[in-house]
Amino acid sequence: MAKIDQESAGIIMQILKLMAVSDGSTTNAESDELKAIAKDYFQTFKIPKWAQDVVDPSSLDILAHEVPNHHRELTAQLAYRVISTSREAYQFSINSKEMETFNQLCSALGLNDQSQARIMSDITNEMSESTSAWEQIKSKLFR
Repeated sequence: MAKIDQESAGIIMQILKLMAVSDGSTTNAESDELKAIAKDYFQTFKIPKWAQDVVDPSSLDILAHEVPNHHRELTAQLAYRVISTSREAYQFSINSKEMETFNQLCSALGLNDQSQARIMSDITNEMSESTSAWEQIKSKLFR
């Protein structure tokens, strides 16, 4: 996998935040992990903390279109990991609002139904056999 550039990482990070709040709330664990990801982003790319923008949920389509083609599938994979974290930590299923937002993201990224289904299946399998979803997200974005 090619290293993710600063702009792409920033866009993807904002999309992940939107995915986490897509159901109207975040757990303390989600909030803590998103803060840790943001901190890694700022440190990795030496961006001042004041530069962090608040993202409007209506901007998901705009952000998705800014993701370079070669990072679109990765973006969907990371987004699915984010909405799957409650299932991993609390044995909750992905709720309908999160799934609706994920479908919207995949559509905006230009991914077809087969690609989306494969991503969901692959991530579900990966999460059942390896490290936490949050560690997987960090490793894909910053390492």
